[in-house]
Amino acid sequence: MQPNDWNNIKFSEQEKQQLADKLYASTQRTEKQQKPFRRPLRPIAVALLFVIGISVAGYAATTIRNVIKENFKGTPAANTNFEQNITYLGLTDTWNGWSLTLTDVIGDYSAVWIGFELKSPENCKFDPARYYHFDDRDIQFKPKFSYFKGINVENMKFVDEHTLTGVLEIRTDVPLQNELVSISLSKFYDIYDELDTTAKTETYIRHTLTEDYQEINQHTFSFKNVPLNYKTMEITLTPNDKVSVFQGEAILTKIIISPISVTARVEGEGCKNHHYKPSSRPEVYLDSNRPEVYLDSNIKVLDGSVYNQACLRELGLKVICKDGSEMKFTSGSGSCEDKTKPYYIEKTQRTKQEIIDLDNIAYIEVCGRRYTIPTQAE
Repeated sequence: MQPNDWNNIKFSEQEKQQLADKLYASTQRTEKQQKPFRRPLRPIAVALLFVIGISVAGYAATTIRNVIKENFKGTPAANTNFEQNITYLGLTDTWNGWSLTLTDVIGDYSAVWIGFELKSPENCKFDPARYYHFDDRDIQFKPKFSYFKGINVENMKFVDEHTLTGVLEIRTDVPLQNELVSISLSKFYDIYDELDTTAKTETYIRHTLTEDYQEINQHTFSFKNVPLNYKTMEITLTPNDKVSVFQGEAILTKIIISPISVTARVEGEGCKNHHYKPSSRPEVYLDSNRPEVYLDSNIKVLDGSVYNQACLRELGLKVICKDGSEMKFTSGSGSCEDKTKPYYIEKTQRTKQEIIDLDNIAYIEVCGRRYTIPTQAE
């Protein structure tokens, strides 16, 4: 073997650990001997141990990235409180020179966010002009978790020509704290828009898969028993106040606010058959951004003549900041039951990776009632 041949030797992480264990064991001798004899390591063994040590250290340093911290932004105070609740994972699945690492996790009552990092082999480089995406995402829970709402992949970010990062958003109706889940990601695409200069008018052609990604597109990255050991970071209020919904009476049972979302839940007879009842607050249906949904169509809804698909707006959920401004949310979800008990409506509003400064909230308004929340200092 020539000295340069060492450059061609490659070990898997399992092989590195096994070799390191054997080399370490060979240096140990029983302490029961009166004159212990310690055979010096051969030069080749020392070299191997040195190479393995560097490789293992380098692997550990590059697989655990602060993806959640890099993607979620807020005020300095909000960032500090938020970052204390991030839990690091460092779980990696490798295939044919590719590696996908689940880096860190954070969650609250309504959702879990998992950061990930995708590394490409040397012969495949990412292009910052393209839009990269996993088209298929799957998650497996224990049978008791039947309230799964979906899993989404936020836009993957270009870090360098061999590194992309992204965030998985898992939405449920129940907290997943301290549970084990299995996650798989597949159908990796590079999608980008290209200007068609041959057309009479400027149009774009959407490309979905280039030659570099034919093989990885067919591969599935799998992670079993992923621990969602994130810390609790929400504040829960239980007002149990009587409120009016759909011109009936209900109980405001819960308000939950976290650095990422706010949730309100009402229960009671007022929620029964609410899809066919007139609203208690028609003003909350007047949304200038979507007049075709919340103006003309809901005029009919308000007299109870057609099915009301916008029932979550009935709660009038608002978050007002200390400067008097209303907090803007970029997404939301909810669930309801109007046929069987418990009749309820629950609505969640979320930011898009923007951290909510809980100390900057003056009050939360639900069904016309105002509620303050404890500050971090309290």
